[in-house]
Order: sequence, then C-alpha cells, then structure tokens
Amino acid sequence: MSEKGVLVILSSPSGAGKTSIARALVEENKNFLFSVSATTRKSRPGEVNGREYHFLTVDEFREKINDGKFLEHAEVFGNLYGTPLEPVMESINDGKDLIFDVDWQGGKQIRSSSLSKFVISIFILPPSIKALQERLMKRAQDSSETVKDRMTKSIGEIMHWKEYDYVVINDNLDTCFAKIKNLIDAEVNNGSKDYDLEFNTEYFYRVSYNAGEWSEYSEVLAVTIEQLNLVGHSQLPGEYALHQNYPNPFNPVTNLNYDLPEDAMVNITIYDMMGKVVASLVNGQQSAGFKTLQWDATNQSGMPISAGLYIYTIQAGEFNQTRKMILLK
Repeated sequence: MSEKGVLVILSSPSGAGKTSIARALVEENKNFLFSVSATTRKSRPGEVNGREYHFLTVDEFREKINDGKFLEHAEVFGNLYGTPLEPVMESINDGKDLIFDVDWQGGKQIRSSSLSKFVISIFILPPSIKALQERLMKRAQDSSETVKDRMTKSIGEIMHWKEYDYVVINDNLDTCFAKIKNLIDAEVNNGSKDYDLEFNTEYFYRVSYNAGEWSEYSEVLAVTIEQLNLVGHSQLPGEYALHQNYPNPFNPVTNLNYDLPEDAMVNITIYDMMGKVVASLVNGQQSAGFKTLQWDATNQSGMPISAGLYIYTIQAGEFNQTRKMILLK
C-alpha cells in the first residue's frame, strides 16, 4: 500500500448501496478504516453511537463547526452531517486508507480541501430510478413520505456524477464491490482498472457487422462520454425549486442549488434583514436544468460582509421563492 493513506470517497443517492460497499471494503481489508461521520439526526434501531455515527445535538455540531473540527459538513434531508478532521489526519499519517460514505456535498468539500491529493472519488449509481425506489421501499427504514422526499432529491444528487473520478453502476452488489475494490487497488498500486465509465474521456472503437459473414472492421472512431441517461429518469427537474443553502450556517462560502424545469429569465438576489440588496448572484437567461452556484459572503463591491441572518430569493419566470441563511464569523 502507499506510504501515506488514501481517502476513498464513495457517494451515491440514498439507497444505491454506498454504505454496504463501504463496510464490505473495511471487513475485507484491515488497512481500510471506515470514516465515522457525525450527525444531528436521531439514531435508528440497532445503531450504536461511535460505530455508525457520532450522534450530536445541533448545538454540539455547530460548536465543532466554529472550532474547525470538521473536514467537511453539510445539511442533508434536514439534518447536519460532518466528517471529524482529527481521525482523518491520523489515518493518513499512519498509512491507513480511509473510506468515506458521504453525499456529493461532502465529497465536493473533501476534494476541494488541502487533502485532495490523497483522494480517490467514486460515484455509485443505481441501474435505474425504479430500482432505486424499490430498494428504498424494501429497506423499510423510512416512512413513505420520507422515501418520496429522498427520491425527489436523488434526481439532483445523481446529476453530480461528473464531478467524480469514476462511476460504477450497482446492478449487482458483489460485482459492484469487486469493481470498486479493483479501482482502489489499481489507483494505489498503478494497476489496470475495471469500472463502468470514466467521464469526459475519449474512447476509441471500430465497427464490424455480420451479413452472412463478418465484414472487415471500419476505420477507428472516437466518442467522448459526457452525459448519463438512467432508465426512468428525465435529465430535467419536474418543477421550479430553490433549495436550502449548504453548509448553513456557513463561513465564508456556501452553495445554492436551484431547479429550472424550462429555460427562464432568472434573478437570484441576497438581502440583509432590512431589505437592502447585498449581492445579485444571477440576472439573466438560463437554460433548464439542476443548477449550483457558490457565494463567498461578499457584497456587490466584492467586500466581505458582517455575520448575521440573510435572505436569498429566486425569481424565474412567474416562480418566486425565498429562504434564509446564517453567516458566522
């Protein structure tokens, strides 16, 4: 293995199998350690504090954010999740490989951190949206309303596959596990890799056909994989939406997600609590899709603003929505 440990990020929409695969990797290889996240959500039956998660109150979690104790943190389905920084640094220095079971928000923060050179990122996809829904229902851990909410948000999560080094489709857990294990071994030991797709990569192929007998091969053709289509999934959102920023509270950068089901003139503006415009982030025509932007807590003049409660709004066609966010200093 490498002299320094590596950080393996496994991300997927809820129910696609990342947790099962992460735990299988740890069970098979003693050099792998599972990164135990902290969360403010309530524990589920059978979960043990410190094993599945470090269960914290909201106040405890926010105190750790302010003290810089997290490598990454995000709000997911109304709960806070984060990766404690200290055990990550210990693992790297001890030459241990750490497995992260995180959503795309956490994955993005880790890849953008000072530890990015140690990262191998893998996005796990379900074979179809229908299969994902069936898995969530069979899991029987959440109410039907929660499953519906997870399915709605999963569409937006899936759109972040392009940000990862590799994508593996989990249509069979054992096969998916084998491919991911091969990828990690190959990255660490410079071996050959077995995965489903590496995006934004040019592939070359030749064509032959059988019309009674096989023809000669064609000239070499090239194709670049840039998009992914899942059975039963539209590449466009079904309705307009402005999502809660993450992280929240934040300092100094936060992300804003919004959904456009059609092309529209879009205006996204941030106001202080007195109704004064702080910054205009978007003001123009945009194409339909799942959108993400970052705000670095600066005003229209590029100057840092003070801590406090701020309002952000979106107007897209006739759609309007407002949310609040908290800037900490």
